Amino acid sequence: MLVFFIHGVNTPNCKYADTLIRNIKNNVRTPANFYSSFWGNLFINKKYQVIECIEKDFSRACEKHKEYKEYHFDIYRYKRRRNELVNSFLGDFLIYQNPERGKAIRKVICEQLKQFLDDHPEQTKIHFIAHSLGSLILWDLLFSSTLPKDDPAFIFRKYLNDINLESISTLGSPLLFLKQMLDIDFSIVNRALEEVYKKNFIESHKLRWVNIIHSSDLIAPIQI
Repeated sequence: MLVFFIHGVNTPNCKYADTLIRNIKNNVRTPANFYSSFWGNLFINKKYQVIECIEKDFSRACEKHKEYKEYHFDIYRYKRRRNELVNSFLGDFLIYQNPERGKAIRKVICEQLKQFLDDHPEQTKIHFIAHSLGSLILWDLLFSSTLPKDDPAFIFRKYLNDINLESISTLGSPLLFLKQMLDIDFSIVNRALEEVYKKNFIESHKLRWVNIIHSSDLIAPIQI
């Protein structure tokens, strides 16, 4: 069994899932292999430009509306804390929304998944666990129909053709909110589940048919 993690915003290192992994190992008897995918080191320089852009916008607004300047200190109370909050959380989200940077993040995760699968070729089942923005990234990797044809998401999906996707678990997912904001079509999940059901139905009947044939082969000499 394989378990693949995708983290969300403001994640500084690749050990973010260690505590959860320990808890899973302590409570699940099935042996499992874990991989904490990591993209948090990408575009750090861009993340800290968010506040600069906001301040430039405010300066331009003050040029057109002189009365804004007297409210400057009221608007910018708790500046340091606010800057940290915006840079750490909103910064990652806005970076991922950029088409090229989002594509680069998906590419890194796709490469990490391939390495994980290559390291465990004997495994037949995989589980995904995604936190926060990671659930939106996973949605894009698995289901999005709006990505360009050369997006790494389609390679990601091909890698999963030879392994069974057993479950998807999300923690603190913003998908319901983003469904309204980005008009995400959740019906694609139902279609994907239908395809999985058909595949499993066919495979289970193939297995049953093989078992019947083998049983007949064994019983036939006895009957004769």
